[in-house]
Amino acid sequence: MRSGNWIIPIILVGAALFYLIICASMGPTLLNSPSGLVLSAIWWVAVVVACVGIRASGLRQ
Repeated sequence: MRSGNWIIPIILVGAALFYLIICASMGPTLLNSPSGLVLSAIWWVAVVVACVGIRASGLRQ
């Protein structure tokens, strides 16, 4: 892995930690509240977009 490619895993780990902190602050009712559902949906869309972007950049090389 080139040194420039390390930024992607670092960003994803930071986003995961941020998501876990937000989930912990919302408590066990995360999926029962509308804001929790929106947060989870946005998170999974961002993960899919990041994975597709990584795959697309790998194919260009």
